[in-house]
Amino acid sequence: MGSSHCGRIERAFPEGGVHLALSGAPCVATNCRGMAELSPAVDSLMVKRFIQRHPLATSYILLTMATALGLGLLSSYLPEIVLLLDARGYEMPQPQWLWLSALIPLLFAVSFHSLTDLPRLQQWLSTALRSLMIMALALALSGISHVTTEAQKVATVMLVDVSDSVPDASLKNAHSRLQELWTQKGPNEVRLVTFAKTPRAVALMSDENGQLPPILRHKEGLLQSDLQQAIRLAYGLLPEGYLKRVLVASDGNETAGNAQVEAASARRLGVEINYLSAPKVDPQPELMVTSLDVPEDIEVNVPFAIAAHIKANHSAQAKCILKVDKLVAASQQVDHKIGEQQVDFPRIRVRDGGDHTFNVNCQPLVKEGEDKAQAVRDRFTTNNVFELLRHVPQKPKILYVEGERMYSRNFHDALKDDFEVEVRGQGGIPNRADELEKYKAVIISDVPKQTAMYRENMTYRQMRLLHDYAKKGGMLLMTGGQDSLGPGGYTGSYLERQVLPVRLEVQHEIEMPRLALVLVIDRSGSMSGKKLELAKKAARETVNVLSRQDKVAILAFDSKPTRIIRLTTATSTRRFDNNLRMLTAGGGTSIFPALDAAFNMLDRVQAQLKHVILLTDGQSNRAGILALVEEASRKKITISSIAIGSGSDRSLLSSIADVGRGRYYFTESADSIPKLFVDETRQVAKEAVVSDRFKAAVNPRFAKLRFLRGIRLANAPTLGGYVSTQAKPGADTILVTNRGEPLLARWKRGKGWVYVFTSDIKNKWGRRWLKWEGFAPFWRQLIKDGIEQDEKVVEFPITVSARRHVLNVAIDSIDRKDQFVSGIRSTATITDPKGKKRIVELSQSASGRSESKLPISLYGPYRVDVRHEQNGKLVAISRGQVSYPYPEEHLRWTPDMTSLASLAQQTHGVQDPTTAALLTAEGEQLTHRAPLWDRLLYVVLFAFVFDVFLRRVRLWKAGAIRWSSRLA
Repeated sequence: MGSSHCGRIERAFPEGGVHLALSGAPCVATNCRGMAELSPAVDSLMVKRFIQRHPLATSYILLTMATALGLGLLSSYLPEIVLLLDARGYEMPQPQWLWLSALIPLLFAVSFHSLTDLPRLQQWLSTALRSLMIMALALALSGISHVTTEAQKVATVMLVDVSDSVPDASLKNAHSRLQELWTQKGPNEVRLVTFAKTPRAVALMSDENGQLPPILRHKEGLLQSDLQQAIRLAYGLLPEGYLKRVLVASDGNETAGNAQVEAASARRLGVEINYLSAPKVDPQPELMVTSLDVPEDIEVNVPFAIAAHIKANHSAQAKCILKVDKLVAASQQVDHKIGEQQVDFPRIRVRDGGDHTFNVNCQPLVKEGEDKAQAVRDRFTTNNVFELLRHVPQKPKILYVEGERMYSRNFHDALKDDFEVEVRGQGGIPNRADELEKYKAVIISDVPKQTAMYRENMTYRQMRLLHDYAKKGGMLLMTGGQDSLGPGGYTGSYLERQVLPVRLEVQHEIEMPRLALVLVIDRSGSMSGKKLELAKKAARETVNVLSRQDKVAILAFDSKPTRIIRLTTATSTRRFDNNLRMLTAGGGTSIFPALDAAFNMLDRVQAQLKHVILLTDGQSNRAGILALVEEASRKKITISSIAIGSGSDRSLLSSIADVGRGRYYFTESADSIPKLFVDETRQVAKEAVVSDRFKAAVNPRFAKLRFLRGIRLANAPTLGGYVSTQAKPGADTILVTNRGEPLLARWKRGKGWVYVFTSDIKNKWGRRWLKWEGFAPFWRQLIKDGIEQDEKVVEFPITVSARRHVLNVAIDSIDRKDQFVSGIRSTATITDPKGKKRIVELSQSASGRSESKLPISLYGPYRVDVRHEQNGKLVAISRGQVSYPYPEEHLRWTPDMTSLASLAQQTHGVQDPTTAALLTAEGEQLTHRAPLWDRLLYVVLFAFVFDVFLRRVRLWKAGAIRWSSRLA
């Protein structure tokens, strides 16, 4: 490794410039010895060779020394510079920026190596301008400003609260103080701001006597008090060059804004806030209702208690009236005392579900004989009323269709406490799906498929509608009776095949039909035309009424009988129609052979009931007829007769019915023939139902069903009969008869349940059940269980509050597993006291939490209904309500100076300052600070432009550049 030279380095600048020498450069070679060991000649030679070989190193050393020189000078004189500026009235908050001026010597050092051929003087001027720019920028960044002080004048703004809560005495007191300030203000400024909901600057003009006009309340906006806005207005009214002071005259009850927020701004602006204490005056009489306690879980027709809380500042009598939905529900006369008191309203009821308003109004009473004008007056009447809203769960609506409406009262009364029951007659089954959807359950009791006048009570379309209704979640209950199920003509219908959980045709222990029926129809010449056609129609209708297990035959007779239909099951209606078309009129009338043929048919068949219906309009030989009927009666064959017109032998026909233990009918009009046939057939079919008394028994498989809890069926009385049915596969047979047949069966159809109760629910078969204490609970619990859906909509908890004319809604989206649900879109419908609805979308403020703030202006109850959707699907709901009964201005009658005292303390103000203290500077001087940064930037701009000019334009003759590089 080569050795480096150590010693002395010199540089001579041209034109007799500065001679700079640097000694004692560090030795880096291992063979170098100290400078004291080198001779002067060797030293000089080595330095000159170093300069020749390393000219850049020389320039670097020179620049370093220049910078060090500048920093050294600045560090020595910087404190003195700051003190000197301060003494001259200049303030420099950030003097550290002056270190930038240390670059100035470096500029001059660099200029010595400039390669420009500009005159030396022009180069020096350019360098000086650049130094000026650096110095101006450093001063601007340091925040230098010129500080002056002067003797002070004072500007005072008086803020007067004119809201409702401030009594007139306080306004008079404020006016008196303002008058003092105005009278003694001298060269100072006094200004006035009145405020309630909004602040207003009031121009002060005195009369010829120097008196100011009284302080007036605003014409609107008196129900709020916003001191914060008033203070902000005062900032703009305080002129520059004055000491700034504010005097507040208020009761301290802020109902809008937050004056405490202005404390920091007031300190920064040099505003001193003072306040006047409230004048000591007797408060005006005041009675208010502060709250109303109404239970959240109200049930329809269940008594509950309401408590109103009142507050008064005097003792007197008052009358409190409770209204539910604008109707007087109760009233109380109270002797209220000073302070708070509770007024109770026990045993209040609501008759139906939905939204209900509860309103309590307490007014002072005028004693008997007392002049109303001299009676104790209440300062505010708005706070004597408190109203809130409660949502009472709507009673499920039920449609009860009763075949015999006169018997509907007992079942209706059993359900009415828990359900809203609509009762209709046998023709009341809805014809439209939207009409059915209004009901949670449909109950059809003892309704025949067809009326006696052949009008359909339940058409095929209505059966389909009931089926769809059940599949969508509705409950269908069909009960028995003498005109229901099989006896009602529903055998083989769509209702039996697709809807009901039971079959209406039952296989008995003995293989025989329930009914064998023979229709004996007169076809003599007198029956021609309309009579015979109606008789054919009657035969067809009779076949339709019968069960498929029943058997029927048709005999026509004139002078001799003719078999139209042999005794067969009532299934092939087409064959019946074809054979009846061949029936024609002609011949005489002979009843005996026809009855004998009919009795022979029935004698050969096995059936529980054997019956004949005889129809004729003429006269016949009586010989042997009654004896024949009596013999048939002994064989348990019954006969009924129908006489048409005055030409018939009514005496004979009546005797036939009496002897044959049947019924006798007479009609003048042939139009009644079908009706009479159907009525008689139904009457016979009714006798096929089981009319034995029995006790209901619970199928052990279903003994723990929810709706049977608490129901002691073992104590239930007997039922008087039922309609025989057979449970279908998949059906639940919950209750059975003494014969093991279904009494109560059900099955699931889609989302809903279909029930069949084969006895009745009125005072016929079920008359003893009507008196049973478990009758109403049994049916209420069964219906509740039947209408309950498997999946209920989740209800998210909601918090609703109202304060300072802002409605706050907060919802926690928590599922059944107590987990927060994200990705929820929550839309709230807000109903104001006038019923107007507003839709607001809530914003998510945190995981699982949605909030919204809505400005409100009306007083009264608000209702909030929220739908929560996820991916367009409803996943939950929320319901809430809150009362904003009256303005906060009417809630307090005593001043609260806590906030004003805190505000004064933070801004160096005081309570109840004297007029002299508000208008006197008391040795205080106003300090003006004039920032200089803008002027310094102008200096920078001027120097920059002039510098560019000097570097581009030659002002004098060019100079020469000479270098000295000889070795001594």
